Amino acid sequence: MRKLNLQHILCALFLLAAASGCMRPDAIAFHGVSDVDFVLSGSPTVTLVADVENSSAHNLTVRDAMFSLCRPNGDRIGRVMLTEAVTLPRKSRTDLTVPMRVTLDNMLSGLALLANPGEIDRLYVSGEATVKAGCLKRRISIDRMPLSAFLKRVGVDPDTLKEMLP
Repeated sequence: MRKLNLQHILCALFLLAAASGCMRPDAIAFHGVSDVDFVLSGSPTVTLVADVENSSAHNLTVRDAMFSLCRPNGDRIGRVMLTEAVTLPRKSRTDLTVPMRVTLDNMLSGLALLANPGEIDRLYVSGEATVKAGCLKRRISIDRMPLSAFLKRVGVDPDTLKEMLP
């Protein structure tokens, strides 16, 4: 089993945030991440493959998404950006491939976070994404939401995140 690092966590947060808030909360279910591929040459990219279920009657498309993980003083630790639109077919369960670019603004901040999991309680998430379901399109924005509240909103227990850190 692979050990999760900060980039894995940022990718999972991105996927959860981008798909939440568009439909009824139980329409989208995340059943896990089956693969994470890193390409470090040129522009660093991450491709996340997640087992996702869409029980709604509409295709769900996420595009133009970018989320940042920041410290309380406003210092950005890193961000995740979708590199191309992602579509989850209606009434299906599938392995969804999510191509992203992950950047760590300050490598020392990232390492300090890994060394002190208690710091997670003080972090916050900001960002936005365009989500389309059927003929409706919505811009989802998050501004300085505490990471713990963000995780709870998308159905993840903050203590689980702390356990994933080394």
